[in-house]
Amino acid sequence: MVNLSTPSDQLLRELRYDYEKALYWLKKHFGGEKGYEDMRDRLLMKCEATRQPQSSETVDYTSANGNRWICFEHAKYYPESYGSFCMPHAICYYETAASIGVFCLGHSQDPKNKKPTSCIIFTPHFFSRMTERLGITPNGKEMVKRFLEYVPQMSIQQSEPDEQGVIHVDVRLPGSVGRGIRKKGREDVFEIRTFLTDKQLSNSELKATAKVRKWGDKNTFEPGVMTSTRLALEDNPLEAVEKELKRMEKRGYDTSDVRESLNLRLTITTVFAAMKLAPPTDMTFWKQHTENVEDPVYYFMKRKKEAGEGFPYFDEYVALAAEIAHKDGIRKFDKHTFAQLALTTVWQLSEEEADKIAEKYRSK
Repeated sequence: MVNLSTPSDQLLRELRYDYEKALYWLKKHFGGEKGYEDMRDRLLMKCEATRQPQSSETVDYTSANGNRWICFEHAKYYPESYGSFCMPHAICYYETAASIGVFCLGHSQDPKNKKPTSCIIFTPHFFSRMTERLGITPNGKEMVKRFLEYVPQMSIQQSEPDEQGVIHVDVRLPGSVGRGIRKKGREDVFEIRTFLTDKQLSNSELKATAKVRKWGDKNTFEPGVMTSTRLALEDNPLEAVEKELKRMEKRGYDTSDVRESLNLRLTITTVFAAMKLAPPTDMTFWKQHTENVEDPVYYFMKRKKEAGEGFPYFDEYVALAAEIAHKDGIRKFDKHTFAQLALTTVWQLSEEEADKIAEKYRSK
């Protein structure tokens, strides 16, 4: 069983193992894959109907290692995308006589890397200060759930090591800051020991946390599928993508992979719309299409990186579109028409040039 004195490498290894078991237990509680998906669908429908966050019932799990977890599904509505997004939460916690402590696992931005890559520990002292300063008094397990709903995302900032080699850490929370240290070891494990609202920060603390507060307030989490849907609904999706990328670049992001991924998604969706594969008002089709695009685009980019300069880009691009169309339920996808429209609208070739290149994709 993990605790505050567990070495960081051992702690993250044990929690990673337990995390997968906890998510399995969550699905089992709701009747397996089908029951779990039915529950998610109901949650998403309620979220879209009310346009308010929704959570499933809480499921308790105790691992073979003796770690206690609470698991639940949480849905949030994204008004600019006219849809909601649902994701599971599995949080390890422990109780003391006066408070609770939480081990909150973090994940890579790579959607295919499902394994947790870091852990933020919120100590009992942190929760004592938080409940005291926010004036909230739920019980232990309810506090964990309330905390996760209160904190939809976290931005973290690490200092340079001090004279004793300690790396201090600040975490941006809504209207507040958590302060602590990075635990020793190879893994990214952070221990957040106290909680301060913005109004309680001293002048020196305001200065020390200025960067993480500014960064956290400007960077709001939006699932990739919601971003793609929002941009696809713009009057000029390609222009909207460019604005989004420039906004990210100003915040210091390396947007090269994001730029290519978004452009692939948006150009294919734009050509599909021009082919009239579904009416623009068929939100069910286009929402599912946005989800169907994710995996094929990811593996397209992976193949491209592995192949290097010899990658037959346009052939693969047309094949990618055909794969997505198949997932969309399009039985007879016209590769020739797709290639023509892509070459004239995306590559901006003349119709004569496009016809010559697209001829090879005509069905025999």
